[in-house]
Amino acid sequence: MAAAIGIKQANGDFHSILEEDAAVKKRIILTTAHDNQKSVQIDLYKSSSKTMADAMYIGSIVLDSITLKLKGEPSIEMILNSTGDGAIDVSVTDLGNPGNEQHLSVHLKSFEEDEHEYPGFDTGKESAETRGGAESKFPWAAVIVIGSVLILLCIGLWLLLFRSKNQEGPVQEASPPPVSVQYNSRQGHFGGIPSYFLVV
Repeated sequence: MAAAIGIKQANGDFHSILEEDAAVKKRIILTTAHDNQKSVQIDLYKSSSKTMADAMYIGSIVLDSITLKLKGEPSIEMILNSTGDGAIDVSVTDLGNPGNEQHLSVHLKSFEEDEHEYPGFDTGKESAETRGGAESKFPWAAVIVIGSVLILLCIGLWLLLFRSKNQEGPVQEASPPPVSVQYNSRQGHFGGIPSYFLVV
């Protein structure tokens, strides 16, 4: 099933105009979404599902200095001419001022080539300077992770030592060794006070 070429409406929906591979010329009349609108921008998309879900942007055409009227009153003619091989010509004209018109030409194959991927093949788009810059980039993330781990280890060791120290209990004072007192049977004559000898 061929994809559809269409535009994105003001409400965000996809409006299909023609089939991608059809050689046809289509004409539609557009209008404004706001009062006294000075310009319109028409965005073209390609969609296989005919919705904006898988829509691929093709291009835009802008028409300035359109006739100032209430919303819905201006008539803007849009003509799409497809050759069937991917070439599309678009023209937009303000029917209130026929001299005011814009044109756009696109080729769908150019978009398909841009999307094509070459797995495992170096296209050369990345310069040597870019690769060198990527290789020389300092691994700050690794440094931050290692530093965080070391800090957590230090905190864990400190908590472990603190807990083991508290589990030992309060320090008890050692009682002094017993002291024996001997009384000298012979009284000293130092002021009539008996003499005592402490023996440890």
